[in-house]
Order: sequence, then structure tokens, then C-alpha cells
Amino acid sequence: MAPQSASSRKILESVCVMLLLVAVAGACRAEIAYVGPFGTGLALFVVDEVTSAARVVTTGPVDTAPAWSPDGTRIAFARWIGDAPDIFVVHRDGTGLVRLTDNPGQDVEPVWSPDGGSIAFLTERDGKSLVYVMDADGGNQQPFIGMPEGIASLDWSPDGTKIVFDRMVDYVYRIFVLDIASGDIRELVGAPGSKPCWSPDGKWIAFTGETQIGVVGLDGSGLRWLTAQAGRSAHPTWSPDGLRVAYQSDDLGRDMICVVGVATGTFLRVADVGTSPDWSPQQ
Repeated sequence: MAPQSASSRKILESVCVMLLLVAVAGACRAEIAYVGPFGTGLALFVVDEVTSAARVVTTGPVDTAPAWSPDGTRIAFARWIGDAPDIFVVHRDGTGLVRLTDNPGQDVEPVWSPDGGSIAFLTERDGKSLVYVMDADGGNQQPFIGMPEGIASLDWSPDGTKIVFDRMVDYVYRIFVLDIASGDIRELVGAPGSKPCWSPDGKWIAFTGETQIGVVGLDGSGLRWLTAQAGRSAHPTWSPDGLRVAYQSDDLGRDMICVVGVATGTFLRVADVGTSPDWSPQQ
């Protein structure tokens, strides 16, 4: 088969954009937070899914790992202070910045509980890589009971009863599910990858495979690959209605924020430069 020309690729992308915009018009529309360059550092931005209009939320110097609160009013994130990051929270319009942790080691990857009352995060304390949980105002910081050491990322199930996480085992990232009440942990054997993320209905897990974004059922069945671009796609996050997944892609030689339809496979770019997207759970 002959290589795809630049003009034919542009036409194909335009058709995909139109198809996805038609789908979005009848679906739940929301904003996507992401990390982008700001001056000599990194800041948080929020982009409108349809118009691709972006606005700055923070100004760095180095802000990463945005996570929307369940009500869509605040964003938790990690800000590098000196040699290590701590967890902060800010209103969606950039006001009301509050520092939640003050730890000599790294505090990263904040994740809100479904009721908005708690935030789980990864931390380096006492020479260990642990999962901690705290109140949404930063109080009552303590180890998350039942979570093993060495976790790379995690996500809370929509009903608040489980945690999905990834950690390296035998030099390969694998995905596991923790039942919070019982403490039972099982491997999600049908999902070879990392950065797991629950669908809004709690039935599916999106994750980063070797180069593409996959979706799999909670029993490890029904594996599908959503993306087919060149380069590497990573860091999935679901739309509030579960019809689309946003992710970062280096298809054009730089990290961008893209959206793909779960059922249709159509995609568009919503931010020309960016990483670590997180979709607001509210319209």
C-alpha cells in the first residue's frame, strides 16, 4: 500500500473532526484540564472540547497532574517547590490557591474520592513510596490502608468501593484492583499496561498500552484498542458521559491533547501542545 500523502491525511483528519463534532453536539460537553508550557516552566490549562479555546488556570513554575473535583469546581495538582512537588488545589477559574501538603519527599498524582471529601495521592515518606489519603482540605493525612508500596498511578471507582492502580512487577507495569472494604487485590489480567482510569459507569477501565489506549472490562474481557495513530498515545481520561476518551499523543512529534470516540474511533486534537489530561466530571 502506498504511503498516505499529507493532503489525504489532512482530508481524513477533517472528516474525523466533523464526525466527532456531530457526536459531541448530542452528547455531554465538558472541559479538559491539562499540563502545558508556560514561560520556562509548566502550568495548568483548561480547554473547551468543541471550540479548542484554552485558558490558563495556574502559572507554575512547574505544575503537573491535574485532577478535577467531582463537582467540577476545583482542580487538585502537584506543584514543584524546590526539589520536590506538593499537592495544591485551586478553583477552576484560577483563584483560591491552597497548599495541602508540605513534605520533604514527593507528593504527586492526586485523585479525589467520588464524594469529594478526600484526596488520595502518591508520596515518598520514611524512605518508602506509599499511597496516602487526606481530607479535601489537607487534614488527617495518613497511609491508605490496603494499598501496597511502589504504585505508579491510581484511580477511585465511581461508587467509592474500589481503587484501580498500576505497579511494576518483573519489570512490566500491571494493573490491579483493590476492594477497599475487604482489602482483596486482584490483577486485571486483560489489561497489559498502565495509567488505569474508570469509566463513569464503573464498568470499564481505560489504560495506556505499549503505544495505544485500550479499554477493558472489569473481569479482563472485551479488550479493545481505541487509538491507531502513529507514535505513542497515553494517559486516558473519560468524558462525563463515557462516550469519549481524551488522551495525550505524540503523533506529530510533540505531545498533544486528543479526543477519541469510544464507539466510533473518530478523533480530533483539542490542544496542540499538552500532557496529562483530566476531563471535568461536570458539563
